[in-house]
Amino acid sequence: MIMIKKILYLITFMGLFFASCSSDKKYKEYKINDLSKTIFDTLTFVKDGRIIGLEVLVIGNVKGKAVLEFENGSGRFNRINLENQVNQVYETEWYSPKLTFKYLPEKNIKGDSLIIKYRMY
Repeated sequence: MIMIKKILYLITFMGLFFASCSSDKKYKEYKINDLSKTIFDTLTFVKDGRIIGLEVLVIGNVKGKAVLEFENGSGRFNRINLENQVNQVYETEWYSPKLTFKYLPEKNIKGDSLIIKYRMY
């Protein structure tokens, strides 16, 4: 009986330990429905405490070519080339609740949409 209690205690402890270790990543979404238009916009995020990093997931299907640029904080932009099936990740140190970006399509671009999922941590 004591051995069963110890095993149950160990299982409970391990479950709580692994549940506390899992990261709860909650993303906000920005959707680009018209891939043929240039966009200059800002992603915003509200977080209690200090922001130290940024993760952006870019998902979609682009028939043609486009560029997505994220401002890196010093007036320069980091560039992601978009073509065909898009599944890109951009991650960096970040200390602001705002991120400016540009979406720059080429002439004859088509596609369903582009989803930008982002979180600041």
